[in-house]
Amino acid sequence: MINLRKLIFAVLFTAGSLPHLAGAAEIQAIQIQTDQAHILRLDKPVKSVIIGNDNIADAIMQDAKTIVLTGRNNGVTNLVVLDQNGETMLDEKVMVGQNDLATTRVFRRTQMSVLSCTPICEPKASTAPRS
Repeated sequence: MINLRKLIFAVLFTAGSLPHLAGAAEIQAIQIQTDQAHILRLDKPVKSVIIGNDNIADAIMQDAKTIVLTGRNNGVTNLVVLDQNGETMLDEKVMVGQNDLATTRVFRRTQMSVLSCTPICEPKASTAPRS
């Protein structure tokens, strides 16, 4: 009977902690919105900045210790930062999402238009994918 209680407790404890672990993994990702910038300040000088998919986000070195990330389109990519010796300083997931607070979507049959409503609604400037 005691072993069954311990087993039930262990199962409930583990099940209760899994959402916290999943949430922690999401927090580790750098989250930005489309058409918004995010500043990363690092402790050591950077030699190279690599973005997995530059259609999703841009990464530009502002100076030797500052990187500016800009969300281009919805999606997930990664950011890799190398130091002067070519060692990996940072390897993080970058999640770009839509800024829903300032936009309105209008559906006409199969067509969707996105309007930027700040405060007057106008067609949102689209970010064309890079070639």
